[in-house]
Amino acid sequence: MNQTRLLDGPDPRWILVTVSHEHFSHLRTFWTENAKVGSKVLGTSREEDERWGGKVLLIDWAAKVVAGIVDLPLATGLAEHRGRIYVCSYRSIHVFSPDLMELEVWRHPLFCNLHSISPMAGGGFLVTSSGIDTVLRVPGDGEAGVAWHGPDQGFLTTPDGTARRLDLSSDHSCFFYPTETQTTHVNSAVWDPVREGIVMTLFHQGVVLEAGKRGNRTLVRGLRAPHSVHLDGARGLYAADSAGARIVELRNGQVHHLDLGDHTKWLQSVQWWPEADAYLALDSTGARVLLVDRSGRVCDEFRTGQDWRLHQALPWPRSG
Repeated sequence: MNQTRLLDGPDPRWILVTVSHEHFSHLRTFWTENAKVGSKVLGTSREEDERWGGKVLLIDWAAKVVAGIVDLPLATGLAEHRGRIYVCSYRSIHVFSPDLMELEVWRHPLFCNLHSISPMAGGGFLVTSSGIDTVLRVPGDGEAGVAWHGPDQGFLTTPDGTARRLDLSSDHSCFFYPTETQTTHVNSAVWDPVREGIVMTLFHQGVVLEAGKRGNRTLVRGLRAPHSVHLDGARGLYAADSAGARIVELRNGQVHHLDLGDHTKWLQSVQWWPEADAYLALDSTGARVLLVDRSGRVCDEFRTGQDWRLHQALPWPRSG
């Protein structure tokens, strides 16, 4: 793994951003050429996808420069917990120190196309293993248990009506399951300590769903390929309506939308930044990080200037 030295100097406002693919225009061409080719084979070699690269970026927002880079193929989900940084790649979770030195790598047979990781108040993490339509509970030592599995919860068929059943006792980490062969493509999940349930985004169904003791309950519907759900004490629930190019908020039972359609065609993720009193929103089509205020106005941005697919951003207070 390659790493650049972090820049010295005063402590500006920092953010971390994951880059899942470094040649996004080529990837889009690849998707177009390989979409719906008629194959019913669910598993293909994962190496075919890792050639697109990936990175973790440390961005000095004040100076608008990339202050540090760690090469990590297919870097996706991102979280900070107790002074450590956790980053998902396709089949592993990488644990970093605050100065982005890798400390350990977690692997598990159920790690398959990991998309998100979020800390739980009681300890451990929720991790979405999108390739197998599963939310995993990871206690913090690299082990994992199934917390929610789409086919077991009634989501039995893929978008074209094909039934899907998986043996979760098998090793799925060495296979690549295309999105169209999944029943939900669950891609983000957080723990709701009040209701003691898991809140998640289901890509194919276009919903934010809560799975609790009384079963599954739809919280927000009518979305287009949602990602990046969060629960915030002050903001309530919010998520990215990715193909709809909107930030979706749920407060006091009311759904609100912040429309970013004039700025992006695909809103990959969203993250509230308390110090800026605004959202960090990732324009996946333009490789930009947008700063969006409470009214939905884009008040600042960072342009990478690269052919990168940005996946997630995270505010990161760093002492010089």
